[in-house]
Amino acid sequence: MSADDDPAQLRQVADYLFAQGVPFSVAVIPQYKDPNGYYNNGKAVNKSLLQVPALISALRYMQSKGGTIIMHGYTHQYSNVANPYDAVSADDFEFYRSHIDASNNVVYDGPVAGDSASWAQGRITSAKLNFLLAGLSQPTIFEPPHYAASAADYQAFQQTFGKRYDRGLYFGGYCPNGACGTGTPDYTKIYGQYFPYLVKDIYGSTVIPEDLGNIEPVPLNNHPARLPADILASAAGMSVVTDGVQSFSSTTRIWAPVTCSKSCPVSRAWATSSSHRLLFLPGDPHVSPGVAEGATSGDRSSMTGAGNA
Repeated sequence: MSADDDPAQLRQVADYLFAQGVPFSVAVIPQYKDPNGYYNNGKAVNKSLLQVPALISALRYMQSKGGTIIMHGYTHQYSNVANPYDAVSADDFEFYRSHIDASNNVVYDGPVAGDSASWAQGRITSAKLNFLLAGLSQPTIFEPPHYAASAADYQAFQQTFGKRYDRGLYFGGYCPNGACGTGTPDYTKIYGQYFPYLVKDIYGSTVIPEDLGNIEPVPLNNHPARLPADILASAAGMSVVTDGVQSFSSTTRIWAPVTCSKSCPVSRAWATSSSHRLLFLPGDPHVSPGVAEGATSGDRSSMTGAGNA
């Protein structure tokens, strides 16, 4: 979630999860940006958590109901350019460049201009300051926006947090002869990978996997619609794993119409006001080179819950 979310609706979601006995996490984008006024009649928007006291109160309320805050990037968008949709927070990638090709695929182009571990660390530092000024506790888990970043960025996430919630991206050439981190990443050879349990990946981070996918009520970028029944079917398959972690994402919990200054991306013709991920804790991951396997827009707000499967 970000500074443009409705605090009242966030409280409603927290109340529901608490009533169900589900501990949950809230993936927070601390700085909301719409630099070109895409959703604001051409007027730029740049809003921090501090500027929305009611939202800060709602986040504290969610924490009181068992919620854990996760850092979901700094702005969840990159500069003032489409990456790949509209340059708006929660729609676009932050730590990786992308575009939509003529066949309506989201294509991964490579690291952003000026990318480095220090650049990524600067984004993290800015995000931490935003939480500090808002009087909120510092997150200890990082969720890369749209689960995408360069190898250098992943190293920065590891150094600061040591824990991620995502499906990681991995690159050919990074682990020559098994010595990870000593090679030069080949960004034309991209592999997405998720796991059915907690792991420590090649970047050295403990990864809490999102392994059941996300709910999408309509097809998007050549990915078919994915409904709750599909999530449950995947969960049933994952249930054979001992001590597994099952987690899915949803960006379609509460829908409300929006007006765009230009035509909306497909998934934003209706925008979510709040959403959540559920993480259940009981006692084809390959991505074609350059093409995103699971990229979607409309990641307006994210929550994670935990319960026994």
